[in-house]
Amino acid sequence: PANPGFFVQAGVVRIEGFEFEVSGTPLSGLDLTASYTNVLTEYEVGTAAQTGAVFDIFTPRHQYKFFARYEPAELGGAFVAASVNGQSGVVGGGVAGIREQGPFAVAGGQIGWRFNEHLRAFVAVNNVFDKVYYQRVGSPNTYNFYGEPRSFLLTLRANY
Repeated sequence: PANPGFFVQAGVVRIEGFEFEVSGTPLSGLDLTASYTNVLTEYEVGTAAQTGAVFDIFTPRHQYKFFARYEPAELGGAFVAASVNGQSGVVGGGVAGIREQGPFAVAGGQIGWRFNEHLRAFVAVNNVFDKVYYQRVGSPNTYNFYGEPRSFLLTLRANY
């Protein structure tokens, strides 16, 4: 039942999951990183409709990230990088109804030049394919935040 202004015990919930990350340099100049997160939230005891159902509808079951950066020595300072971040679908809900966000992935990239040990410049693109998605999903009238649209960033970085 809807209990505006206060919470009542909903039942017994089990939350479990795991995550891992692998990173390495399989070839000279190539750095790779991959990670995965799996979260299961489930009512163990509750009403007939709750038992066995997902408890935290706002948390995606699967999340993954991949990143690669390549800076071959023979190109004398040029580098390129790419990333993909994604997740399974989520459902937001409340007394006003339900809103869903299906599974999605967002890609990014960089290209740049290292002039010397102190100075480098690069252009980064976030959300390369301009994917429209919800960063956070809530009920139909609250907590629905769109993810960042495609953006470009030019950076000149000096370290001394």
